[in-house]
Amino acid sequence: MSAYIIGSLIGRFIGSYILVWLVMWGVSRLQWRHAFTLTHRWYGWLSVSIVFILGMAGAGVGTVA
Repeated sequence: MSAYIIGSLIGRFIGSYILVWLVMWGVSRLQWRHAFTLTHRWYGWLSVSIVFILGMAGAGVGTVA
């Protein structure tokens, strides 16, 4: 794997985490500490994984020849 691919995967995962954290932040009535707690529970990590996989699938659709 090249550094470009690894960087892309890490960046996409961080972006997915931030997106889920922002949703949790809204759910927890703008309390950022509670949002971190919610994001680190099993359903938070499941949400991050789903967003990450959907992002990878969306990125791969345009590259299929």
